[in-house]
Amino acid sequence: MQTAVEGPAPWEPGTVRSAEDGELHVFSFDTEEDGPHSEPGGRPFRDRNERRLRGLLADLLGRREHEVPLSRDGYGRLRVDGLPIGLTICDDGGRLGVALASGTQVALSAHPVPRAFAAPAYLPFTEHERRTADLAPDHQRPRFLARLWARKEAALRLAGPGRLSLADQVDALPGGWGGKVLVPEPLPGGGQRLRGAYVVDLPETQGGWVAAAATSAPLRAVRVWRLGAPRECLTG
Repeated sequence: MQTAVEGPAPWEPGTVRSAEDGELHVFSFDTEEDGPHSEPGGRPFRDRNERRLRGLLADLLGRREHEVPLSRDGYGRLRVDGLPIGLTICDDGGRLGVALASGTQVALSAHPVPRAFAAPAYLPFTEHERRTADLAPDHQRPRFLARLWARKEAALRLAGPGRLSLADQVDALPGGWGGKVLVPEPLPGGGQRLRGAYVVDLPETQGGWVAAAATSAPLRAVRVWRLGAPRECLTG
C-alpha cells in the first residue's frame, strides 16, 4: 500500500473530528516560539503544554477539556489513557507533536538537522546504514542521518520502553522489508522475534526539523497539520 502524505496545512478547531482506519493525523507546533520558558520565579512553564494539549484533544475527541484523560507517566511525560484510538504525544527538544490514528498504535520522533555529525553519533546505526550514509555528499549527510534516526527512533518507541538500546540492531533505511522497520522483540523464556513497524517520513518543518511516524498497521494516508500560536488549539 502506497501511503499518501499531505501537508503541512494550517489547522483550525473543528477541522478533524476523527480518524478513519488507515489514516493518520499529525499535529505539530513549536513550543520555542511561545516566548519565555519559565515564570518570573524561575519555575518552568511545565503546565503550558498540558493546557495546549487539552484544548487540542478536546476538539479532536469532541469532549470538554476537563473530560480529556490527560496525565503524566512516572517520567513526567504527558500521556492519554483509556481511549479506543491510537494517540501519542511527542515532545522532542521543544518541538511538540500529537498523532491520532484509528485501528493502529502510533509513535513519533522529531529532531533538528545538525550542521555535522561527530564520530560517536554513528554508534546507533547499523553497518549497512553507515555505509549508505557515507555514499551521501558531505553537505547532505547530516540531513540523511537525522532523518534516518527519526525513522529508527519512531520504530523503537512503537516497540515499547527501553528499546533504544537496540538501535544499532535496527535497519531503518527506507524501502527495506516491504516498507517496514523490523525491531527485535524478546520472547518469554529467551530468544526473540522481529516486530514490524510501518514508518513514514513526515514533511520537514520550519527551522530544519525532520520527523517520522511509526504505526503497527499500514497507512493509506497521512495528514500533517500545523499549529502556531496557542490560541489556535485552545477551544475555551
